[in-house]
Amino acid sequence: MYEVPDQPHYVILKEGTNQGKLALTDQLGFSYSLKDKSKKTFTWRCVHRPSYAPPCNAKVKQRITEGVDFAEIYDQADFTFVPPSFSDPHYHIAKDGIHKQKEVMRDAKKAAMEEKFKASRQIVMAEL
Repeated sequence: MYEVPDQPHYVILKEGTNQGKLALTDQLGFSYSLKDKSKKTFTWRCVHRPSYAPPCNAKVKQRITEGVDFAEIYDQADFTFVPPSFSDPHYHIAKDGIHKQKEVMRDAKKAAMEEKFKASRQIVMAEL
Protein backbone atom coordinates (compact mmCIF):
# COMPACT_ATOMS: atom_id res chain seq x y z
CA MET A 1 0.00 0.00 0.00
CA TYR A 2 1.29 3.43 -0.95
CA GLU A 3 1.76 5.92 1.87
CA VAL A 4 2.23 9.62 1.20
CA PRO A 5 5.45 10.80 2.84
CA ASP A 6 5.12 13.48 5.51
CA GLN A 7 8.74 14.69 5.39
CA PRO A 8 10.46 15.94 2.24
CA HIS A 9 13.18 13.83 0.68
CA TYR A 10 14.95 16.01 -1.86
CA VAL A 11 16.25 14.56 -5.12
CA ILE A 12 18.14 16.51 -7.80
CA LEU A 13 17.41 15.35 -11.34
CA LYS A 14 19.85 16.12 -14.10
CA GLU A 15 17.97 17.12 -17.25
CA GLY A 16 14.80 17.27 -15.17
CA THR A 17 13.20 20.24 -16.96
CA ASN A 18 11.89 20.60 -20.51
CA GLN A 19 15.00 22.63 -21.36
CA GLY A 20 17.30 19.90 -20.02
CA LYS A 21 18.29 21.78 -16.85
CA LEU A 22 18.45 20.65 -13.24
CA ALA A 23 15.24 20.05 -11.29
CA LEU A 24 14.66 19.41 -7.60
CA THR A 25 11.77 17.34 -6.28
CA ASP A 26 10.84 16.81 -2.66
CA GLN A 27 8.77 13.61 -3.09
CA LEU A 28 5.84 15.39 -1.41
CA GLY A 29 4.62 16.39 -4.86
CA PHE A 30 6.42 19.69 -5.38
CA SER A 31 9.07 20.52 -7.94
CA TYR A 32 11.65 23.31 -7.98
CA SER A 33 13.96 24.90 -10.53
CA LEU A 34 17.32 26.53 -9.89
CA LYS A 35 16.80 30.24 -9.28
CA ASP A 36 19.95 31.72 -7.81
CA LYS A 37 23.55 30.70 -7.10
CA SER A 38 25.98 32.05 -4.56
CA LYS A 39 29.30 30.76 -3.25
CA LYS A 40 27.69 28.91 -0.34
CA THR A 41 24.06 28.27 -1.31
CA PHE A 42 21.80 27.52 -4.23
CA THR A 43 18.22 28.72 -4.15
CA TRP A 44 15.53 26.57 -5.75
CA ARG A 45 12.10 28.10 -6.60
CA CYS A 46 8.77 26.29 -6.89
CA VAL A 47 7.90 25.77 -10.56
CA HIS A 48 4.17 26.41 -10.11
CA ARG A 49 3.83 29.70 -12.01
CA PRO A 50 0.42 29.84 -13.68
CA SER A 51 -0.66 32.70 -15.92
CA TYR A 52 -4.04 33.00 -14.16
CA ALA A 53 -2.77 33.40 -10.58
CA PRO A 54 0.26 34.74 -8.73
CA PRO A 55 3.27 32.41 -8.69
CA CYS A 56 4.07 30.18 -5.77
CA ASN A 57 6.91 31.76 -3.80
CA ALA A 58 8.05 28.70 -1.88
CA LYS A 59 11.81 28.20 -2.00
CA VAL A 60 14.39 25.66 -0.91
CA LYS A 61 17.95 26.67 -0.04
CA GLN A 62 20.72 24.15 -0.56
CA ARG A 63 24.00 24.55 1.28
CA ILE A 64 26.92 23.54 -0.93
CA THR A 65 30.42 22.39 -0.12
CA GLU A 66 33.25 23.88 -2.14
CA GLY A 67 34.87 21.47 -4.57
CA VAL A 68 31.94 19.02 -4.55
CA ASP A 69 29.43 18.56 -7.37
CA PHE A 70 26.22 19.73 -5.68
CA ALA A 71 24.00 17.76 -8.08
CA GLU A 72 25.78 14.45 -7.43
CA ILE A 73 26.85 14.55 -3.78
CA TYR A 74 24.44 16.09 -1.28
CA ASP A 75 22.85 15.33 2.05
CA GLN A 76 19.24 15.88 3.12
CA ALA A 77 20.54 18.16 5.89
CA ASP A 78 21.87 20.53 3.18
CA PHE A 79 18.32 21.52 2.22
CA THR A 80 16.21 24.11 4.06
CA PHE A 81 12.63 24.88 3.07
CA VAL A 82 11.89 28.63 3.02
CA PRO A 83 8.11 29.23 3.10
CA PRO A 84 6.63 32.42 1.68
CA SER A 85 5.48 35.16 4.01
CA PHE A 86 1.89 33.92 4.28
CA SER A 87 0.76 30.88 6.27
CA ASP A 88 0.61 28.08 3.66
CA PRO A 89 3.96 26.83 2.37
CA HIS A 90 2.47 26.23 -1.09
CA TYR A 91 -0.85 27.73 -2.16
CA HIS A 92 -1.42 24.98 -4.75
CA ILE A 93 -1.96 21.25 -4.41
CA ALA A 94 0.88 18.79 -4.72
CA LYS A 95 1.26 16.53 -7.75
CA ASP A 96 1.65 13.07 -6.31
CA GLY A 97 4.44 11.13 -8.01
CA ILE A 98 6.03 14.16 -9.71
CA HIS A 99 9.52 12.83 -8.93
CA LYS A 100 8.85 9.62 -10.87
CA GLN A 101 7.06 11.50 -13.67
CA LYS A 102 10.10 13.70 -14.27
CA GLU A 103 12.40 10.68 -14.41
CA VAL A 104 10.16 8.86 -16.90
CA MET A 105 9.81 11.96 -19.10
CA ARG A 106 13.58 12.52 -19.11
CA ASP A 107 14.30 8.91 -20.08
CA ALA A 108 11.52 8.89 -22.70
CA LYS A 109 12.93 12.03 -24.35
CA LYS A 110 16.39 10.46 -24.51
CA ALA A 111 14.94 7.30 -26.07
CA ALA A 112 12.93 9.36 -28.57
CA MET A 113 16.09 11.14 -29.71
CA GLU A 114 17.82 7.80 -30.29
CA GLU A 115 14.87 6.09 -32.00
CA LYS A 116 13.23 8.80 -34.08
CA PHE A 117 10.81 6.55 -35.96
CA LYS A 118 9.51 4.57 -33.00
CA ALA A 119 5.97 5.36 -31.85
CA SER A 120 5.84 7.66 -28.82
CA ARG A 121 3.45 5.31 -27.02
CA GLN A 122 5.96 2.46 -27.31
CA ILE A 123 8.74 4.66 -25.93
CA VAL A 124 6.73 5.79 -22.90
CA MET A 125 5.41 2.31 -22.15
CA ALA A 126 8.96 0.94 -22.31
CA GLU A 127 10.06 3.53 -19.73
CA LEU A 128 7.25 2.59 -17.36
